[in-house]
Amino acid sequence: MEFERWKALPPVANLAKSLSFDAELLQCKDWDEYAKRFIAANGDDGHMIEAARRLSKTASTGEISVLAAMLHAGDFSHVADEISQVGVWSRFERTRGDHAEAVALAIKRS
Repeated sequence: MEFERWKALPPVANLAKSLSFDAELLQCKDWDEYAKRFIAANGDDGHMIEAARRLSKTASTGEISVLAAMLHAGDFSHVADEISQVGVWSRFERTRGDHAEAVALAIKRS
């Protein structure tokens, strides 16, 4: 149930659209399927990860937190670290509302 709530949150849906992953996200039933589809969508050329890196350069603090959580949930925690740079916890401190819920649910993944 929490996965369904997470994928419906506007920050998650909007970022998935920015990554051209929105159709895939809608088909996911749980966290495991999300990770498998995210990895598959990235492909051998790594285009999703490159898109996430580009997006992180213009995203808001809340969006970067959600994007990092999406990457973490998709088994790309090392890229989440990279785009977060320093101050991950201080970034979380400034993340509110739907953005905070999206991050929390992705970290929890239950």
